[in-house]
Amino acid sequence: MDIRIEKKRIIKRLEDVTDESLIMTVKNILDYALGKDEHDERLEQSINRGIEQSKAGQVQPHKEVMAKMRSKYKI
Repeated sequence: MDIRIEKKRIIKRLEDVTDESLIMTVKNILDYALGKDEHDERLEQSINRGIEQSKAGQVQPHKEVMAKMRSKYKI
């Protein structure tokens, strides 16, 4: 399969679409797909920051966090 030819076929078919719902669906798929790499990178950076904070001892025990949440939200 030649990806360039497939893209041209899709674009041609999309030009003929009048269904707004379908256009929005395609747009959402493209937005998701094109932003996925950026999202994955930010997620990985966040995880790595958490790991580094843990290694540096910048953590709170689970019991303390839960006690604060229970107190704050009265649960």
